[in-house]
Amino acid sequence: MAFFKKLFEKKDKDPVPQAPPQPAVPQEAPLTRDDFEEVEVLGKGSFARVVLVRRRNNPSQFYAMKVIDKKTILEHKRTRDAFIERDVMRRLPHPYLLHLFFTFQTDHKLFFVVDYMPGGDLDKYLNSQPNKAVDLQTTQLYAAQVFLALKFLHRNGVIYRDLKPENILLSHAGHCILADFGLSKDFGSQVDQMQAQSFVGSPFYVAPDVLRQKDYTNAIDYWSFGILVYRMLYGRAPFSGKTMKEVFDNIMTKDYTFPAGVPGDEGARDLISKLLVKDPLRRAGAAEVEASPFWNGLSLADVEAVKILPPRWVPLPPTEQLVAQRAAAKSGQAAVPPTSSSAPAAVTHTQPGAAPLTAAQQAQFTDFE
Repeated sequence: MAFFKKLFEKKDKDPVPQAPPQPAVPQEAPLTRDDFEEVEVLGKGSFARVVLVRRRNNPSQFYAMKVIDKKTILEHKRTRDAFIERDVMRRLPHPYLLHLFFTFQTDHKLFFVVDYMPGGDLDKYLNSQPNKAVDLQTTQLYAAQVFLALKFLHRNGVIYRDLKPENILLSHAGHCILADFGLSKDFGSQVDQMQAQSFVGSPFYVAPDVLRQKDYTNAIDYWSFGILVYRMLYGRAPFSGKTMKEVFDNIMTKDYTFPAGVPGDEGARDLISKLLVKDPLRRAGAAEVEASPFWNGLSLADVEAVKILPPRWVPLPPTEQLVAQRAAAKSGQAAVPPTSSSAPAAVTHTQPGAAPLTAAQQAQFTDFE
């Protein structure tokens, strides 16, 4: 297992120069952490925690604040990922990509202030459904939203590289929003040179092109997209195994099958069969995906204009009401002493006595704002 962890941490040999980042939002004065009030901790990942916050001068305006500890990403040599994530979100606004409002830093932490997505992530939503799957109509709409986001990224020189349900967030209205761009490869305007080598991705969704440890292109995103469509419709990934090595071997060498029992899934099977092709040169790209009969009855133009609502999603109440409901639910539970993982202020603030970063370390975060 340690071998595969090391593989997934390998970096591209020759980083491509990035396009100059554009301002996310015009600001009269730079914002800081103190302009926001912490409400509650939403979750955590490998290198970040996310806190629900609101503007102190406008308490009805809620955001999600992603907080990254500088020392942690320095230790893991992941500082570049934070800048890539910032640049992609600043440069590429799209209805199905997470919107970045502000970035700033303190001596110990980096902050991304983004749209709050109260629906949680798609993985949790799928796991809450009967058979861990959604109906064909919802699969069709969610697949369309993700496809349009991927196509937009590719058209603008970005290979996403980590498509999976955990990285797809759900809005108040239940729309899919692609997030977490730290593993993306941003080629800027060099769209015709989109080739990478890093061994990155998530085990059940990673493409065989990546597993071969040779150069690959944005075709890897369409393999992962095929896995995602399969997962949404059938409740599981098409390739599995008792160990990661077995999963990877199956991805590289085995065929997959379609479960029975989903009426009218012929279009989905057609699309998946064109995406889960081990040879990337024969795998469907944007044009073939767009022409698929899977979209029959659905206007991709209407999806891109956000004119179509998820058919079975119950819209969530306003954030302020959600916060009040969660607070009321917690008040009926036994009191638990706050910790660094449960107290939002402890996430956004540095603990007393924390060792300062050296000047050389701080220099790696110059111009993060």
